[in-house]
This record gives sequence, structure tokens and C-alpha cells, in this order.
Amino acid sequence: MRILLVDDDPAIRKLCATALMRLGHEVVPCRNGKEALGQLHGGFDLALCDIGLPDINGIDVIRAIKVHAPGLPVIVISALDQAEWGKKASEAGADHFMSKPLRLSALRDEVAMAARAQAHLMVCLQDPDADHRMALQAVLVRGGCHVRIVEQPSDAMDGATPELLIVDANSPGVEAIVRWAGAHGIHCFVLVRSPRSYDDRLLRMGASLILQKPVDPEALLLQAGFLSTK
Repeated sequence: MRILLVDDDPAIRKLCATALMRLGHEVVPCRNGKEALGQLHGGFDLALCDIGLPDINGIDVIRAIKVHAPGLPVIVISALDQAEWGKKASEAGADHFMSKPLRLSALRDEVAMAARAQAHLMVCLQDPDADHRMALQAVLVRGGCHVRIVEQPSDAMDGATPELLIVDANSPGVEAIVRWAGAHGIHCFVLVRSPRSYDDRLLRMGASLILQKPVDPEALLLQAGFLSTK
């Protein structure tokens, strides 16, 4: 991806740029808002923007980015209070807020999530637990996935073929759909309430992963992205 990096701290710019370039991304670093606005014609896949810039408020920079490229994902990187400034950044069009000091692992995860958004991963999700299903759906959609909800595992065979299938182990017909997914080269995650003896059997049938509920939605998205690139 081509990434616009806006931060007045040279150490942060160097740290982030080095980490992202090692992952194969092209990074255009900017010291202030004016430099960033001058780069908007360059065509980017992602913007990382500080709020406390020396010349132009980062919130105004985010607004300008969204006017120029409404679909461009923007991740805020800031030492300011997230409770106060996260809302302002979101209203300006930012997609996510990361607090300083940055953890490089978290930054890599967020950038990977933005990269998956470019790929538009097709996901079919079946989970009778409505609250759990909605939590998974929300983060998958935020990560750029197209999510289709089905009532029963077998419903996944109707309509467009997904790249990732997520099903509940206690739903009827789950073994048949796991075999179907394996036969069609579809990654299949099976949700279980607790570790059970049939886990290995489902893996042998073709399941890609067994996940114990409640599942961390962010971890699920990262794992989905990893498998989808294999």
C-alpha cells in the first residue's frame, strides 16, 4: 500500500516509516499539515495522521483528506486524550484512533486491517448467539469484509461462494458444511463453547481453525486476513 504519514515528531516518523517499509509498503512522510495537503494528489491507500501538528490542526487535515478522497482510510496517531479527541477525529472522518506511545505490533495490525479492506474479503457468518454474531460482524465490516449472515450452516452453500466461512459447532449440519468448505477450498472457522474431543475431527474434515467463544473480534479479523492471503 501507499501510505501518507503525517507527524511532526521525527522519531515517530522514522519509527513508523521503517516498520511499514519493512512490510513492503511505500511511505510518504510529512512533517506538518501543509506538507500533507500538498501530497494529496499522489494517490494513497491509507493515511496516518497526528492531531497536534505545528501549523494546521490535525482534525482539519483529516477533513481535507476526506474531502479530497472520501474513501481513503485515516488512522489517527496521537498522545491526546482519546475520550475527547477520538470523537472529534471520528466526526472529521477518521476511521480509527491509536494512542501514543505507539506499539508497532498494533500499528502493523491496523495497517494490515486497512490492506484487507482493499481486498474486500467475502465472509459468510453463522452464529445463533445474536450478540456474539453482531460483535463479529461489526469488526469484520470495519475491516473491509463483505459479510453475509445465514441462519443455518447449510445456507452458506446458496448464493455467492464465500472466501471465509464461520459457523457454530453446535448448529445442525455443521459437519457437512465443514466438508463442503474443505472440498471447495474455502477457509472455515468453527466456533465452539469449550474445547471438545471433536475438534480434531472437524479439523480433519477440512476446518481451518477452531475458535472458543467468546472470540476476540480483532484477533478473528487478523487471522482471517492471514488465511485469505495464503
